[in-house]
Amino acid sequence: MEIVTNPVCIRSGKIRVQGSSGHLITLREFQEKLLDFFSRTRPSVAFLSAPTGSGKTFTTLMPLLASLLNGEKEYVGTLAVYPTRALVYDQALAISQTLKKLGAKPIGKPIMSKSHHQLPLLEVLELKLKEPANANVRVGLLVLTSEALNEIIEKIHSQFVEDKGLPPRRIVLKNLVEELWTEETQIDYIISFTVPEYPYLVASRLYSNPYAPKLLFNALMGLVEEYVLKAVRLKDYPEKLEEIRSEVRRLLGRARFVCRELLDILTGLGDVVFVDEYHVWSGFEKQTILALSLSYLVLQPYIGTYFRLVFSSATPDPEVVDLLRTVFEEDVEEIVAELIPCNTQNAHVIRGRTILELYQVETKVAGPSSWLQADASLPDVVEAKLEELCQAERFIVFGRRASSVEIAAEKFYERTNIKPIVVTGIRHPQFPGKEVLAERKERGTLPLFGNYAIEIGVDLKNIRYGVVVAATPGELIQRVGRIGRGNVDSKIVIVVPKWYYFDMVKQLSKHMEYTKALQAIAEYMYERLPVHKLLEKLAQGPLGVVKVYAPLSTLILPILGSDKAYDKSTLEVLKRYLKVLKAIKVDERFKRWLVNRVAKNSEVLRSLASFRATWFVEYERESGEGEDVIIDTASISTLLSNYALSLSRSGKLRIGYAQRKKVSEVFQVYAKMAGKLKHFYNSIVPANIVAQAAGIDVEEQDRLEEKILAHLLRRSDPVYIAKPDEEFELLVAYGYGVRVIAREELGSRRAIAYIVFV
Repeated sequence: MEIVTNPVCIRSGKIRVQGSSGHLITLREFQEKLLDFFSRTRPSVAFLSAPTGSGKTFTTLMPLLASLLNGEKEYVGTLAVYPTRALVYDQALAISQTLKKLGAKPIGKPIMSKSHHQLPLLEVLELKLKEPANANVRVGLLVLTSEALNEIIEKIHSQFVEDKGLPPRRIVLKNLVEELWTEETQIDYIISFTVPEYPYLVASRLYSNPYAPKLLFNALMGLVEEYVLKAVRLKDYPEKLEEIRSEVRRLLGRARFVCRELLDILTGLGDVVFVDEYHVWSGFEKQTILALSLSYLVLQPYIGTYFRLVFSSATPDPEVVDLLRTVFEEDVEEIVAELIPCNTQNAHVIRGRTILELYQVETKVAGPSSWLQADASLPDVVEAKLEELCQAERFIVFGRRASSVEIAAEKFYERTNIKPIVVTGIRHPQFPGKEVLAERKERGTLPLFGNYAIEIGVDLKNIRYGVVVAATPGELIQRVGRIGRGNVDSKIVIVVPKWYYFDMVKQLSKHMEYTKALQAIAEYMYERLPVHKLLEKLAQGPLGVVKVYAPLSTLILPILGSDKAYDKSTLEVLKRYLKVLKAIKVDERFKRWLVNRVAKNSEVLRSLASFRATWFVEYERESGEGEDVIIDTASISTLLSNYALSLSRSGKLRIGYAQRKKVSEVFQVYAKMAGKLKHFYNSIVPANIVAQAAGIDVEEQDRLEEKILAHLLRRSDPVYIAKPDEEFELLVAYGYGVRVIAREELGSRRAIAYIVFV
């Protein structure tokens, strides 16, 4: 089935931004509306809907422009929150490049990323504007992730401890940027790019205070639970809110110096919290960011800063807007980039005519997990579409797992003798990777195969064809949005499990408006947690329900079980590898953090468990280009879940051929089954082996085993199970990654596990 959609256009605005270079940017109409929002003081919350490719990223500069145009408020900074680290890096680089196109000049020497060589983690740019106002402003750009914090901490140590003897007693972000330059630097505006766990990251890493994470954790737990329950019930709201504020004061008053430090952390956010790519966030991720927003709202009387919250999405979401209005008890301004006919005056083309082809594939199971299993069909879809792919010349094939992408790329190469570009985060021995994307951004052949590594933040022009495997609405919207950007006609093949295909053929029209077509297809995918339940779920755990995204490498190497996918030889390799790591060395930054921040404080362990402190290891791979081996780094979880493993003579993991594994079915465990699962412990690699390799005290091994309940489905990927106790403890079990979707309540019995998928 094919769905034909007309070109997508939005209206251009009148306000122009011009810098000293002469480069001119004309704002879109929706950007002007957001500029007007920041020029006023009410309301405090906005929900922005604009199609992918329309310029949402540039809106992080709107508060600065509003200040320059003599608005009612002068802004000092924006915290831009994104769902992944990859998007944090991409968007920070995009804003940096945009400012430099306008003529911005670097001041001082930036702190550069060691793993992303073109990315400044911390830099100051001086921008001279001609329009919309004559002004000289200094803009600080800060990438706030665990890697960035490590680099900044090293800089602080060398500059303050070694040169001056003592570090500053307190540092907030704006002061931090100013202090890290030897010359006198006055920052007018700072943009911080980060993931949603920002308060925890700052509390646990930058401030190095063992009490701060626990305090923040407990304070937000009490805050969110009480506040949200009252918001849901909508009873006695003003009085109850004051009770909650009193409780916050009590929690913060336990230790004045910790209270002061917590307030420093929150004041470092700037005035604006900008939550981008909201359509990509899953149900639980949305709860996390809403919980953080609640904390800003309730704490701002004690911080002395008036926050503005902006949620940005590629698609309208009326339910979320209603939710925000309920939570914040005030009008939420909804700003929509209106789609207009392309023959209208001042129309700006976002994308050309698009054909969406629904391509049916076989999967072994029905239901939501069939969208995950569809990924295994990617090589077959590529083979069926070889002629169209070759004719397109510039195309993107989106898979989910690295192994599926590589196998599909290899099949394309075998059938066509055209060398593809493969970008999955793991270097392919035969094919070029992301390093060639910049030179072919707008022209030249581009046979691109990839997964999440190119899903977010990659802006390629003139892509006329694509194949998309997606399992969630967010993935679908984001991946389709990478294809056909600008005034380009395109065709996109969307892989659909047979269980949904025939109903989609009956229900969907052959001619639809582009955004409505995507929304209609997304309705058949995994249903996001219903919005009306979000507030209830927020009350069921600390900080709402903290985003549970736990690659096994978040904390320690995996504890693997008897799944057939991981045979005895693989287990032996891992055991030997653990011993090698112990004998040689563990990454010192990781080890220091793990020992100091995790092993000595179980509260911090629970609160930090879902953060992206992913452990990357070196691996070797045979090269197909004459080199002996490729040596690179990658997440151990990615290597385990996609490749055959062996151990090299040098002690590094050596990866072999890509191997596809079946995706586990959705799995539920109830209380009555708990006892039956204990016998699986006998097949588990002892956790103390992993703990010793990472330098963890293993005295609490028995307590750990009591908490872990895991079951590995035969011939499938590992399943994660998180036990829902009163403290919502996150348990890292087996496998390479998991998103906890929902918790089922069966009458008076509480489920002992969550429905999960990997």
